[in-house]
Amino acid sequence: KDGLKFLQQNSLKKEVFLCSMQKLGTGIKDLKISFSSDMHQNLTTVVYDNFETRLETEESTGIKKLVELVALMMDVLRNDKILLADNLDVDFHEAVIQYVVNTFNKAKANKKAQLVFTTHDVNLLDNKLFRRDQIWFTELNDSRSTELFSLLEFRNVAKSDDLKKDYLNGTYGAIPCIKLR
Repeated sequence: KDGLKFLQQNSLKKEVFLCSMQKLGTGIKDLKISFSSDMHQNLTTVVYDNFETRLETEESTGIKKLVELVALMMDVLRNDKILLADNLDVDFHEAVIQYVVNTFNKAKANKKAQLVFTTHDVNLLDNKLFRRDQIWFTELNDSRSTELFSLLEFRNVAKSDDLKKDYLNGTYGAIPCIKLR
């Protein structure tokens, strides 16, 4: 809801949002956003070329989440905020996640906006997408508490290393312990 409120503030923000949605190939041409008088319940109509749908009741989980995420990203990037997202990859194609990450990476150097997220998508372990100091792992220890550690803690990690392959081979730990029997 916060992202939709941000969009409703002026038409320029909404235009930028709609441009992003077009880049992502959603086919969304417009959003008609209205809030109740108490600003808690919203009614949003998603406009496509030949039809309209209700965001809350007729759209997929992925589109609902994408509309909110892109709107929130705009607010975060513009106002130097931090966007925290648990399991960012859920309900999104890998290309959408890469678009989100690249949007933050391309933000002006003097901006302080940050994206902090968790994921189980090992395809995001990519030297071209992240610096070593941006990649952190978690691992459940014997006392059932979670340890957090950075890829920087591992010496001899080169820019040419295949992080995904090394991770899946157990080089960095943080691999689930699956007992088949």
